[in-house]
Amino acid sequence: MWIWKSAMAALLAGVSAVAISATALAAAAGPVTIMLTCDTGAAGSSTFRVTVDGRFSTVTVPCDRSATITNPAWTAGSVAVIHQTAWPPGTLQARDVSITLMTTAQTVAIRNFRATSTTVPALPRTGGGLPALPVALGLAGLLFIGFGVRSLKRSSLRN
Repeated sequence: MWIWKSAMAALLAGVSAVAISATALAAAAGPVTIMLTCDTGAAGSSTFRVTVDGRFSTVTVPCDRSATITNPAWTAGSVAVIHQTAWPPGTLQARDVSITLMTTAQTVAIRNFRATSTTVPALPRTGGGLPALPVALGLAGLLFIGFGVRSLKRSSLRN
């Protein structure tokens, strides 16, 4: 029985040593460069939050420039989510971008689109109020029909 226990203890020690060394030897992720392109007319900067395994770093990137971000806690093979937390006025928020980190440097291009105009141009007004001529002709027609009906009733009563 003691041989069995000794063998199990040696096996567990070997497995835990391999697990610890695999975690300690995890390769660090290389830096991530964010290139921000803004539509014509947009000015300012954007702030991005890069999250990997619950750890995040924040970077601010001016329009039509780039910035590099890294975190020593990030490991290669992990998935990084790049989320835009602030964007230039007059532009739309960029969608989140997910990348798998590598040991080498990576570049991500993000574009801020200018918001389209949602207002409809005002058309010139042509005419105002009720159309006078059609209303007057309609009333005159009703008047003539009324006189015609009255005349027919009177003529039928006389006969």
